[in-house]
Amino acid sequence: MDIKKKLLKQIVDIDWEIVYIIWHHPIIYVPLMIISWVGIIILFFLYKFLVNFFPSFASYFCWILGVFLYLYFLLNFLDIYLDAIIVTDSSIIVYKWYWLLKATTDVLDFDAVESVYADQSGLIDILFDKWDLYLRRAGHENVFEDVPSPNKVASKINDLIRQFTNNKWTEEESSEEDSKEKKVKMLAEILTEIIEEIK
Repeated sequence: MDIKKKLLKQIVDIDWEIVYIIWHHPIIYVPLMIISWVGIIILFFLYKFLVNFFPSFASYFCWILGVFLYLYFLLNFLDIYLDAIIVTDSSIIVYKWYWLLKATTDVLDFDAVESVYADQSGLIDILFDKWDLYLRRAGHENVFEDVPSPNKVASKINDLIRQFTNNKWTEEESSEEDSKEKKVKMLAEILTEIIEEIK
């Protein structure tokens, strides 16, 4: 888990304090693993078949196919592994990595987030407790698929947003009170100077 955090901190390059990181559910690695193992088995039997007819060609051909299978697995694994929602003390960063050449980073300030909720679509999602997490803001909706325990995650994010807005309001109120006190003190100083000049 620390490796992911360090890697994401370097990739996204954030200076904020990370409060919470959300990843994909581990169950979504299973289809990738099945496809990779089926590919290895097919490659093995293909080699056994080709070695009987083309002994010198079989090893090179299967080696090239094996490299492509490995790259397919690696890129798909990284595509799932590096996706994350990073919740900081003042914003939410949605980082999605698409194969090798594309990655998107969307920063949502707590002020801009209208709602955070989970949506489920199917029996498998209910059984494995993996739902989609939606981050809604004005005119746009970020979807992060296959989040483990999404209701807990959504409630944690909503609590952080509530705390942030409450702290912001109390800071604004205290700054307004401070400015009123400063104005009153300044007015009192001006009045005392005027009274001293009159004397």
